[in-house]
Amino acid sequence: MCQADTRVEVDRFAWTAVNSAEKVHTVASLQHDPMGLFDLQGNVSEWVLRSPDCAVLKGANFTDPAELATCDRSIEDTDALSDGDPQVPTSQWWRVGAPWAGFRLVFED
Repeated sequence: MCQADTRVEVDRFAWTAVNSAEKVHTVASLQHDPMGLFDLQGNVSEWVLRSPDCAVLKGANFTDPAELATCDRSIEDTDALSDGDPQVPTSQWWRVGAPWAGFRLVFED
C-alpha cells in the first residue's frame, strides 16, 4: 500500500501534520502497512540517491498534510535545506532546514 485510501487509513499508518504533534515519532509506533513495513508513509522523508551526484527526499513526513502521504512523493534537494549548517565546509548530508529528513535501513532477521 503506497497510498492510503482514506483519512482513517492514513492515520493508521502515517504520521502527518494532523496526528504528529509536529514531531518525529519512534519507528513502528503506528500499524504496519499491508507489506509489513512501518513508516513507509509519513514520519520522515527518506534520502534516495538517483545517481552519485543527485539525492532526493522521497515520501511524506510529519509536517505534510495527509493528502501528500504517498511514497511516490519527491522533494528535490536544494541549497536552502543546508542554510544554517555551521560546518565548514557544509555537510553533504546534513540539512538543517529539513528536520523531517531521514533514512531507512532494511535488514532481515
